Amino acid sequence: MFFSRLGVGLAKLGHKITVLAPSNARVPDFVSSDDAHVNFTYVKYPVDGATPYFNSPENARRMMAIAMADSVVQSTRLVVEWRARVLRDSEQDCTRLLDNVELMRRIRDAKNQFAIMDPATGVSCYYTLPLALGVPYASLSTPIFPLEYFRIPRFESFPSAFSPTLQATFSERLKSFVVGRISAALMLYDDKTHFIKKYAPNHQPLLTTVEMMQRQSLWFLLENLSINPPLPEMPSTVAVGDIMAEAKVLPLTGEIKEFVSRSRRGVILVVFGSFCDLFPPSVLEPLCVALTQATKRFGMSVIWKLKQTAGFCRHDDILISPWVPQNDLLADSRVRLFISHAGWSSLIESVYHAKPVITFPIAFDQSANALFAADKGYAVRMNLANFSSESLLSNIDKVLTDPSYKRNAQLASDILRDRPDTAAQRVSAMIDHVLKYGDRHLRSGAFDLSPLQFMMFDVFAVLFAAAASTFLCFSCCCYLCIGHCCRSRRHCEKPKLH
Repeated sequence: MFFSRLGVGLAKLGHKITVLAPSNARVPDFVSSDDAHVNFTYVKYPVDGATPYFNSPENARRMMAIAMADSVVQSTRLVVEWRARVLRDSEQDCTRLLDNVELMRRIRDAKNQFAIMDPATGVSCYYTLPLALGVPYASLSTPIFPLEYFRIPRFESFPSAFSPTLQATFSERLKSFVVGRISAALMLYDDKTHFIKKYAPNHQPLLTTVEMMQRQSLWFLLENLSINPPLPEMPSTVAVGDIMAEAKVLPLTGEIKEFVSRSRRGVILVVFGSFCDLFPPSVLEPLCVALTQATKRFGMSVIWKLKQTAGFCRHDDILISPWVPQNDLLADSRVRLFISHAGWSSLIESVYHAKPVITFPIAFDQSANALFAADKGYAVRMNLANFSSESLLSNIDKVLTDPSYKRNAQLASDILRDRPDTAAQRVSAMIDHVLKYGDRHLRSGAFDLSPLQFMMFDVFAVLFAAAASTFLCFSCCCYLCIGHCCRSRRHCEKPKLH
């Protein structure tokens, strides 16, 4: 979705765009619609399996297990196992692409000038592609990586994807630091240089995964001030979170149009993303109870995107469907509340259409998104692992009856819409800039420092050593002075013999 949306936007600005994706990826509807452009090409490379792992039931179960984990240790163990599984699948897909002789020949013959990469999986394999082509490249992602590794000074004193709160205490910042380092190890330290040796043999020197990403010219970050707090930026970072707010709104049709039309006092929309809606009974039952009671108490209807539709939560005012036109529904004035997992696409669409949100974050950047949205005052954050139907119903009542939520949602929407340019225009301008002038002037001298030096650990270590040495010297002097005084006193008090 992200890459296709950006690709179509860049094509309309005159760039010739090719999106490479595995054969089991679902092509977004807008790619084949009137929004597409003659300069936009979607190329699929053959891979094994009919469904991407991210959209598989197994991945949904793993995500739910992480969300419902009882402790940090358990959730970390589950994330490690999940990461290993994702890495294995993504590297298999990557090698299928790079081993495809005919497709790679076509890619080389196309004389592409710039590459935009996905750092979510298989970096050590996929990032050999621009290195083999000899073209500058960038990443497009949510800011879930510890960005100080790429010399962007977002330390634990700033809110991040690992922050439990916005005004973090020392213990919370310490926890955030530790979790961030573990996450960095999971995401970035799969240093498999054999991919470069095999697929980019002429590239020297061999690069680690971190070095591959540090060589990139630009970083396009899915963030926006309507959701995120103000954060440090560098000349090479570009905020493009509003790329998902550029979707064309289509009129409602069929069953959904009819259902919305007969709603008495508005609609509550419930969507938990494309791969996070296989819930255990401990989650489904209180959701159903709360939503059923909400239809009675507030006279509202509910549209719930859920694959588990057979005989579940039957009610005249609840429509359960395996797919819904989320953006089109959020644009409808009759939708008054959005219950979401706080994925980036969902949250930015709800903000764009000024809809208050109740969030149930599950994984990835969702917890931070939910935290930021609650701080902006247009969302209520809930915990999927320990909520009750009563607490959800109470929050539905609060969001619907307290006008501040709608007012703050409108403010965030105005901030999001108040830009002189689009995300695609900002990306286009920076790519043109790099192609004209290179990227050396965009890179700070901090890249010459190690991570410890960049975070000033060496300075703090010297200051600590100096303070400790000073304290030790002072203590020794005090000890010697006290010892001397005591000896002198004993000497003075010694009785004289007559």
